[in-house]
Amino acid sequence: MSFLLLSLLTLLLGILVIATKEMGRPSILYALGIVFIFYTPNLYFFLGGEAYGNYTEKSLNEYMAYSIKVFAIYLFCYIFVHILKLKQYSLRLKPSISIKVYFIFVASLILLYFMVNFTKMPLGSFLLTGELVERPDLTGAVPFFFLMNSVTLVVLPSFYMFYFHSLSKAQHVISNVVITVILIAAGHKGIIVFYFIFIWLFVLNGRINIKVLGMFCFSLVIYSVSKGIVEINAETIEYLTSSPFRRFFVTQGSCFLHRIDMINEGYNYLYASSRGIKFDVFSHMYGGDIVGSCPTFFTGDLYIKYSSGVSLLFFSIISVMILLVSKVTYRLQTNRRLFLYWNIYFCIYLIIMSGFGFSNSMRFILIAVNLFVVYFLCRLSFRGVNNG
Repeated sequence: MSFLLLSLLTLLLGILVIATKEMGRPSILYALGIVFIFYTPNLYFFLGGEAYGNYTEKSLNEYMAYSIKVFAIYLFCYIFVHILKLKQYSLRLKPSISIKVYFIFVASLILLYFMVNFTKMPLGSFLLTGELVERPDLTGAVPFFFLMNSVTLVVLPSFYMFYFHSLSKAQHVISNVVITVILIAAGHKGIIVFYFIFIWLFVLNGRINIKVLGMFCFSLVIYSVSKGIVEINAETIEYLTSSPFRRFFVTQGSCFLHRIDMINEGYNYLYASSRGIKFDVFSHMYGGDIVGSCPTFFTGDLYIKYSSGVSLLFFSIISVMILLVSKVTYRLQTNRRLFLYWNIYFCIYLIIMSGFGFSNSMRFILIAVNLFVVYFLCRLSFRGVNNG
């Protein structure tokens, strides 16, 4: 009965998203994130999925109940923000030499950093030695990796999106190759998929075509290489038709479920490991002493630190804020929409995939700095739009 109610709420959200044309707004990622964290994992377990099975039936029921509350609250927030009347504005950005210098300087630093440290990165190690090393953020093998990786995730796509409509076809190809290669070199899988989702939603306008098929196939290739799979046979094909999809649709929500299970076992975050809650969740989820990270939706750690009620209160506040920002930017008439959308989109990505920890707080600050620098260096024209 609970799963039926959850399914009905998910269907209602889908109907509202389509009816209100939410697919063209940055907040669509937030809605998708809620589905991926709180519906598809429940569907997987309801159908008898056995992965990540180290949890109790009580915890699964609590996760289901929490998921129902999440969808109910989000639907209320969604309708509330949708009926608000907001004034429309126009924001025109005229690029200057200084903004080009800013982007080129930062992009050059990024490229130089990854070229110098390429052999220590997962992709470089794999190509040169055949050994697939752990990501530098887990091993600490590459100095200043967190800082440069964060700058890369924010600024490099921003650079591309800022000049998107003035690039030739060849420049588009080169830009995407550079961005994806650098992200692959650092060992990223998820962010590349979400980068492709951004391209699909806001560049290709949600259309299904050969470009989307190419991004999908390329994502599978990235996933297989990241797992050290280089041979195509029946076993690897079977693996690639299940593991990537389970990783995308189930794992992140399971990380939330295991947080609930840890609380039921008496876990106290005050005694978390020095690396944080998400590393304790990894140990609980997979067992053993292997090092790994299991981040989840931003309310997951709030659930552990405070309570279900407090986490849902914060969820309500953050949901309204995201929906308002998304609605304002959607109504904003601007010649640099993709640039603005990427920065908002990446903020939402961090929120739905890993929350408000110290590392992400630094990334939020970096996004704010990037926006400030760009708008400060550009010549702006900002005015209200008369709709009358």
